[in-house]
Amino acid sequence: MSYGKDGQKIPHDKALFLTILVISSMVVASATWIYLNPRPVEPFFALGILGEDMMAEHYYPGDNSSIKLGDSVKWHITLYNHMGSAQYVSIRAKLLNATTPPPDDMNHTASSVPFFREIRRVLADNETWTFTFYWSVEGVSWSNDSMRITALELNNVTVVGGLNTTAQHGFNYRIVLELWSYSNQTSGFQFGWSSGGERRSAWVQIWFNLTASTVAQDQTEWTIVGSPESPLLMSFMPPASALDPNVNYILKGDFGM
Repeated sequence: MSYGKDGQKIPHDKALFLTILVISSMVVASATWIYLNPRPVEPFFALGILGEDMMAEHYYPGDNSSIKLGDSVKWHITLYNHMGSAQYVSIRAKLLNATTPPPDDMNHTASSVPFFREIRRVLADNETWTFTFYWSVEGVSWSNDSMRITALELNNVTVVGGLNTTAQHGFNYRIVLELWSYSNQTSGFQFGWSSGGERRSAWVQIWFNLTASTVAQDQTEWTIVGSPESPLLMSFMPPASALDPNVNYILKGDFGM
């Protein structure tokens, strides 16, 4: 029992007081438990490709995905690590066409095509890794109407291996980037990663067409290699209409080659 300023008795409602006390205790206990036991967050990686200006645009010169020999394509690759620990990762670049099977999202298996470039790095937890992927096509070969890229320049390094993919008339090529992570269990890299006992994977792709000099249907294979500043060796000389006026061509034959 308590008294007001005027001396009147003020009764206490013990039931209300106990109810408020119990509710307050439950709220405090719940908040404390949530603080000490946060909701588990699924570990993951995030892989992406940005254009020349580090934005999701301007992926090709003039925003035209039909490129020519020697055109410089400037991409930026980003990878975010939210796995809860440092991770040893590998980005594998592959050249595919329209019919080549890409990575399988259902079974989390990589494309069977060999990679033409691999880039490795150790990422700290919560780190975003961004690196340049500047490339150009520097050589192709033709067999009838089927084109094969024979040489790429990637970040100022010439690449000739892992480029066995052909495309009809040079249409519908695609570069696929796959994320591989190091597994301590297998002591090697595996496509994707494990999360909660399940497999996860990440890969990205961008399509392009390659415009290069073609010849009339012919059974002979011919090859373009080099740059506009250097003569190009060819197994035969195609019609003048099929040649690039900015390139010097040399016919393979009795020239002491």
